[in-house]
Amino acid sequence: TRAEYAAWVDDDHRFHAVLIAAARNRWLTKTVTDLRLTARVFAAVRRESSLTPAAARETVVVHAALVAALTA
Repeated sequence: TRAEYAAWVDDDHRFHAVLIAAARNRWLTKTVTDLRLTARVFAAVRRESSLTPAAARETVVVHAALVAALTA
């Protein structure tokens, strides 16, 4: 549903925001902030149809591996 998609996108953005904040790198933070603004200005956002259940599961797997690597 649209609500599920919106929630997934919000969660994904929060996940990446935590990683960026944890890096404590002002240059990285500024770069990502600028890129997100540019993406919004040019409407370069993910389309709902691009998020399939398989893609969502793969994203969770990749994120879990990243967290495991960072906390090892």
